[in-house]
Amino acid sequence: LTALFTYMATESIVWRCANLFHVFGVSVPRRSNETGRNLYGISSPELWWHIPLGQRRGIILCFVANSLTQYFNQLSRIAFNTYETQGTYPGTLWTNLWFGMSMFTGFMGAVWLLVQEVKLKRRHPSDTFPPGIPELT
Repeated sequence: LTALFTYMATESIVWRCANLFHVFGVSVPRRSNETGRNLYGISSPELWWHIPLGQRRGIILCFVANSLTQYFNQLSRIAFNTYETQGTYPGTLWTNLWFGMSMFTGFMGAVWLLVQEVKLKRRHPSDTFPPGIPELT
């Protein structure tokens, strides 16, 4: 199971890092990171780019932290690879610490993103953005 979470973290780390550099203006200084502008500085209709910049910074930091803590979780599972080593100190500490931090940062980022999407959709007409998870469920 941990390997599957690590695979998902690896699949998403490129997008997450690109967004991290973008929201902090590190990648290409000439490209705008204003609200409504995508990675290329071009106006975009996608909902993510219309979330306020400060909120996007916090959300993407949570998601990058999720990926990084998942890598540490995987390393701790490799280092403490038996039931006995994971069930005694220090294996218990390291495997549970990184697992908990990974789950917490991923959950926090997802909830934060969902809250921001709902707020944004309430402020704009229904035809501005396509339906998201709250509207489809």
